[in-house]
Amino acid sequence: AQSQEEESLKELNNSIYESLYEGKDDSTPGTMAGKGTGEDPYLIESIEDLMYLSEQVNAGTTYEGQEIKLMVNLNFKSDNSYTNPIENKPKMTTGAGFTPIGTESVRFQGDFNGNNKEISNLYIENDTNRDLGLFGGIENSSIHDLNVSGNIHTTVTSECSGIVANAYGTCNLNNLKNYVNLINDLGLNTIGGVISENYGTLKIIDCVNGGIIKNSKQAGGLLGWNSGTLLIENSYNIGEIINEKGLSIGGLLGRDNATTSMTTIKNSYNKGNVTSSVESESEICVGGLAGRIYGTLTVENSHNEGNITQTRNNFSDFLYYNVGGLVGLMSKGTETEINKIENSYNKGKIEGGIYAGGLVGRTEGAGALIINLSYNSGELDNSNLTFTDSSRHLYVTIGGIIGYTTINDSNHKSTANNYALNTYNVGAIIGYESVAGIIGFGRNRTCRLYN
Repeated sequence: AQSQEEESLKELNNSIYESLYEGKDDSTPGTMAGKGTGEDPYLIESIEDLMYLSEQVNAGTTYEGQEIKLMVNLNFKSDNSYTNPIENKPKMTTGAGFTPIGTESVRFQGDFNGNNKEISNLYIENDTNRDLGLFGGIENSSIHDLNVSGNIHTTVTSECSGIVANAYGTCNLNNLKNYVNLINDLGLNTIGGVISENYGTLKIIDCVNGGIIKNSKQAGGLLGWNSGTLLIENSYNIGEIINEKGLSIGGLLGRDNATTSMTTIKNSYNKGNVTSSVESESEICVGGLAGRIYGTLTVENSHNEGNITQTRNNFSDFLYYNVGGLVGLMSKGTETEINKIENSYNKGKIEGGIYAGGLVGRTEGAGALIINLSYNSGELDNSNLTFTDSSRHLYVTIGGIIGYTTINDSNHKSTANNYALNTYNVGAIIGYESVAGIIGFGRNRTCRLYN
């Protein structure tokens, strides 16, 4: 039984709590005021409202065609962001932390208007679930005008992002700033600063990542994995990307994974250092803008200034380690499909890689690549490579624009050419084997250089 002193203390605490939070702006704590229309949107006025939205979506309410509006800055570590901090703050700042809004299979389908507010100190610590981020899954949705900061840490196979884990249908991400640090101890699946994976038509416009990204199979400053149609415009990454276990790592995009995918990067850049220290995989793709591209890529008016580093330098056999100032590897299959890089450049230092290029590490497939009005001024250096079998070093190439280009189909031939127009390199090149100012090595392909 409680003593009279304990009961008096409890009553005093309740009195203080009621006086602190009586008359708080959130008139309907834990439910969301409003009707979900443009004129009268559902309102997020406390972390309890955000928790309520998560509960509703995860229970099957999609909010299709409805608008949610964030009315105040929310800080997961501040009592003032809760209507009941005594009960809810410990849940949101310890243990598993916040439960993402939606999952890959149960998706938010509304419009989330961040109203130029900030959600700070978001905390998710996970060892069981996938789909990690403020939103676990969205479909035919718009998320805009929002800043998010905090930390997400996982020890399992997860799609992980500061803002959106998975996107389906037609989605728009506009004016989003992510400063959530993202760490995956296991190093599997995908991390993207703003969004982890896209399976539809996605626009990322006026978005920024400043969070640290560490360890994932695919990792990108803005998007980790694309299997659809993608536009990145007026966006940039300044966060460091460190990968000890991944395959495809890029300053903006980790991996474009479908041959039918179409990716456009316009007026965007990376300034974050991108480092891969993977030791075990047979193929690694590291790029200042994109790691690996399977589909069609167009890059316009974009650049990289971050240092691009592949730290492994001792090889027992020949491996496909591709490092490029803009793109690590382009794999385009048919002769009618064209990749383009225009009015773009790299200034970051490039270190390591079996195939290293100032703009593109390696190209393969029958499709053409056109590079126009572009340049590299970053230093390239893969001279520190060593091989147990000394004959393997003959495959090492480095070029000021493209490291290695080939046709990788059954006939080893293509009528499609690579073109470099009004394009140049002024970066110093320190190479291990095949070294050239423009293209390190070409196989079964015609490369035409103009001006």
